[in-house]
Amino acid sequence: MKSLAHEQHFMRSSSASPLSIARLPVELLRRVFVAGFNDDMDEYHIRKFGCGRFEVLISHVCHQWREVAISTTELWTCIRFAKVKDLDHAREQVKRSRTRFLDIVIDTAAAEDHIPGVTLSRDEFGDIFDIIQSQVHRWRTLILKVRDETCKSWARLLTSSCGPAPSLETLELYHIQKWRSEQTLASSISVLPVTIFDEVLPKLRNVSFIGVNLVWERTPYLRGLKKLQFATHAEDVRPTYQEWSRILSSSPELEKLRLNYSGPRSYGGWHPDPIVLPRLRELSLECMESDYLCRLIDHLRFPTLRRLHLELDEEDEDYTPFVNHIGSPDAPAFANLRSLHISALECTPEAWRRFLLSIPNLTGLEVNFRRSSDALFDELIAGGDDSESDALSTVTEFGGNPPSTPPASDEVVVPRLEWFKSTGLQGGELWAFKEYRDTVGCPIRHFLISSDDKDRSTQKLEGCSGVRVSYFAEEEEESHSYAIEGSGEVV
Repeated sequence: MKSLAHEQHFMRSSSASPLSIARLPVELLRRVFVAGFNDDMDEYHIRKFGCGRFEVLISHVCHQWREVAISTTELWTCIRFAKVKDLDHAREQVKRSRTRFLDIVIDTAAAEDHIPGVTLSRDEFGDIFDIIQSQVHRWRTLILKVRDETCKSWARLLTSSCGPAPSLETLELYHIQKWRSEQTLASSISVLPVTIFDEVLPKLRNVSFIGVNLVWERTPYLRGLKKLQFATHAEDVRPTYQEWSRILSSSPELEKLRLNYSGPRSYGGWHPDPIVLPRLRELSLECMESDYLCRLIDHLRFPTLRRLHLELDEEDEDYTPFVNHIGSPDAPAFANLRSLHISALECTPEAWRRFLLSIPNLTGLEVNFRRSSDALFDELIAGGDDSESDALSTVTEFGGNPPSTPPASDEVVVPRLEWFKSTGLQGGELWAFKEYRDTVGCPIRHFLISSDDKDRSTQKLEGCSGVRVSYFAEEEEESHSYAIEGSGEVV
């Protein structure tokens, strides 16, 4: 009887829910819609990867919701061009957004991957141009990706003939191809483009130039930046050191800097005084030679740096000199690091250990061991002593006790480490690492493990008191999509 009464109460509550929602004032419903829409967006107002079109979904629920959704201009500001069907959607979005700022993504297919009537390529670029050109005064974000020379020509026409972009805050221009070699890269991007946006971008704060060559001395808008990414630039099309220095020095608020096979030209005079980046918090260095990296770091100062990302496994390149250089106890470049992300690294275990000892305040470490030497993991456990590491693994697997004599405190690397994210480690290795850290009094509180590495031991790790275990799906790094084939990168 009690169960029946409970079920009837639940049914009355459920049936009342639609009526309650229907009675919400339009303005409150509108605010709920906008909150849901914004939840799908990243910090640059672009829809997060894997998220559906929230605004379309809610507009199909009922007549009332459709009317409210269509009249809510904020819901129609993120315009993505990736498929032919997106052209009609974009035309409607331009109308429904009215005077709101627009956040635009254009992602064209390479000629060999293009599916007529489905994907966008050279034949559809003119239609894209017609839809958005007249709205340039409303552009807040433009992310433009092309994958062949014809689309690149259209992109140059679009950015050079649309006039000033007074509201543009984020500009990302990508020329992505399978370059085959450094020579084909150099010849492909060596032609100088025309001036973009009449050099008038007063609100520009976030910039990415991937395989795009500009007349660097005519970029007055590269100032006051918060995020800067340069990638895939052959030596002769990089900015001179003077131009590089001007860009960085005029951006004292810069927080994120990412360099992938790019940076200032190595030849020509480099001013001896370092460039100070007082607010830089994140630095990413990828696919460059060791000697160049040493020189580059010597000419930068970043007192507030907290996160470093390294992807260094170029073919026939040993990064031991660079890792030794940044781990020097005389002048540690990264002494205040809190988070270290290694996508790939080739260096000696001794250099790796030296670097880790130079960053004692590190609280988070992420390493992809599929693209890094196993010896780097050994250095995290008792300084890489093979016999002790093997003993720990054996003890863990068979439920014994860890060694009774912990190593000296000065032998423990990154003693403040709180979370560890790994790809390519087996559960037994993670168990060994956990027990070692427990033994030396520096426990790991959170393990983030690739779902591909999940096994019986990682599942057992989930049951440990005081330990949190999370799993993540491996995804291709963004940098792989614009790598140079033959340079050791995955294309």
